[in-house]
Amino acid sequence: MRVNPQGTQDIVSHTQASSPTENVVEHCTGSFFRFLIKHQFRNAYKHSFSYNWYKIGCFTRWLPGKQNVILCFDIGYELQFRILESLHNSIGASFGDPYIVHTTIVQEVGILFDTSVWDLRHLVREIEKVGMAWPIAEVSRADLFQTRATVLPEEIDFPRFHELSRHVLHSSETLTVASETLKSMVEEHESFIQSRLRQNVAVDRTSKKIQGTLKYQTSLFRCFKERSIALEKRLQNEIDLAYNLVAQSDSRTSVGIGAAAQRDSAAMKTIAVMTLTFLPGTFIASLFSMSFFDRTTNTQTQQAHIYATEDFWKYWAVTVPLTVVIVALWFLWHHDYAKRYAASKK
Repeated sequence: MRVNPQGTQDIVSHTQASSPTENVVEHCTGSFFRFLIKHQFRNAYKHSFSYNWYKIGCFTRWLPGKQNVILCFDIGYELQFRILESLHNSIGASFGDPYIVHTTIVQEVGILFDTSVWDLRHLVREIEKVGMAWPIAEVSRADLFQTRATVLPEEIDFPRFHELSRHVLHSSETLTVASETLKSMVEEHESFIQSRLRQNVAVDRTSKKIQGTLKYQTSLFRCFKERSIALEKRLQNEIDLAYNLVAQSDSRTSVGIGAAAQRDSAAMKTIAVMTLTFLPGTFIASLFSMSFFDRTTNTQTQQAHIYATEDFWKYWAVTVPLTVVIVALWFLWHHDYAKRYAASKK
């Protein structure tokens, strides 16, 4: 018994009971196995991906030359019809080997897996052509071949990327479990053939054909699995490309912001230079225009003189302490801001 990561069981188990009949030991063989298949498709109305689960469970019971019972669970009418049609076509050989029904069911399951993987491939291929910039259902056939350069990074639908990625992962998971189930089925059939040989019972052409069919289906399921893994890598490549496009767009935006900041810095530098150029003259003009200075003219020589009044010290008595207080307040504010900024980064 094997339990896959989803908690569902894919089992190939066999029970045998024997009873002597002359020199041949006849076996009553029973088996149970289950396959999970996820079929994905594009929903044209909701602009999203939809899916259906096929949960095929089968129980078989075989009495050599007498009876071959098949009990199937959760299979659709179409699959029922195909399985019954295949069994009717091989009814003459159905009692010689218990695995004749296994090959019929496995072949139909292989068709479902093949369809599922190819449908996933179509969805991934559409993304490789046009990306996820808009609902794919709205894209015409002519638009499928447009260049990636027309897709803006801000238009990429990342949730839809990851939704499809989830479906691809489920496909690989179910194919891995199905391959292991089929591998066990091949081993059990080989064990059945060896037990017949030990009983001196000839292995007919039907059993050899069944053995070849099961091995072929095992190889085919392995190919489905490898194709699904390849789809995972292709889709991951598209996701990486989308992230790189967004990163490049952010980088271009950062470069633009840096260029704008540089232009603003140049403008501020110009203003600062002009301010420093006129600041001394402005200060001197303001200083000498105050009432702390008197301008007198000698009537004889007609020469003008500027004298500082006795209250000129009051200007410095107020200006110097006020300047010190303002600088101290700025220093305290800057120090507190630096501490709070460092605490926010921890």
